[in-house]
Amino acid sequence: PPDYNYMDEADRFRHAGAIWQKAPEKILFGEVVDRLVKSGVAMIPTMSAYEANRDLNRAMGLPWHENFTHAQLIEWYFPNPKYHGSYHWNWTSKDEQRWSDTFRKWQRLIYEFNKRGGHLSYAVDDPYIWNTSGIANVRELQLMHEAGLHPLEVIRSATRNSAITLRKPELGLIQTGFIADLAIIDGNPLENFHFLYAFGGMDFRDNEITHRGGVRWTIKGGVVFDNQKLIEEVITVVKESKENWANPVPKLFMPMNK
Repeated sequence: PPDYNYMDEADRFRHAGAIWQKAPEKILFGEVVDRLVKSGVAMIPTMSAYEANRDLNRAMGLPWHENFTHAQLIEWYFPNPKYHGSYHWNWTSKDEQRWSDTFRKWQRLIYEFNKRGGHLSYAVDDPYIWNTSGIANVRELQLMHEAGLHPLEVIRSATRNSAITLRKPELGLIQTGFIADLAIIDGNPLENFHFLYAFGGMDFRDNEITHRGGVRWTIKGGVVFDNQKLIEEVITVVKESKENWANPVPKLFMPMNK
């Protein structure tokens, strides 16, 4: 549009979603995908970084912000023209609709690229845009699964494929001679990616709501870390950050003053 201002981030990201609506699907999912696969590029989607664009209220109200998102991050995420990635000060339902359509195109692009033999890797561009570090890693796996990939394809993209992309051939497989970088999970992530969250996933047993899963141990370079202790430390740091602090989000959902 004639009044477009790239330096206005609301404008920039609003129209970044809109322009994908103009991409001709026959060419995008045909010739473009074929050329990408043939060129040997690695596709690294980072969808979780933009998920707030398709449902801002959901992103601001996610329950894990209380225990896992530092107060300074919430202030950074909150709409403010001074901060990069904090551009939702006049975000509309139309913007969310456009970005929802954009996600559908992205996910089909990812699916077609992977199906035709493209090298699909994995990453997250956190902690921007309500995309809390650690949480974002699991959410990215879910979004790749949402794109139509089999859970095994998702895990392969996040492990072996990513190691190859990084030119770290000694990573990404459980095999003799490889570096022991492992996450020991209480549950099968192929059954439920929620088990990879620090707090696990919800379950129903003996007529009661329970929790299952969670990373129990992390092994990095052969050094074993107790994940539960690490999580407790994170929760303590986040709690301390919110002492004598007022969350700016709830006021957005209060009745308008007359």
